[in-house]
Amino acid sequence: MLLGRLASVPPLVRYSLGSAVRVVTPVKLTVAVLMLVFALFELLPGLRRLSFDRRWLLLGGFLSGFFGALSGH
Repeated sequence: MLLGRLASVPPLVRYSLGSAVRVVTPVKLTVAVLMLVFALFELLPGLRRLSFDRRWLLLGGFLSGFFGALSGH
């Protein structure tokens, strides 16, 4: 639903790299930010030790599946 709405929004930025014209769309920006956030969880020692109570297990599984599907993994 959310990505469907974001897909209909016009590109945020257009730029040229050599002879190719590139665009930054809201969907691409969303995926890039999510990848950056998850990479920080892997790289920063303080975030690696982060743990949650057992009651959040179902929500964590849902979010993991959602973002995995969103990024194509």
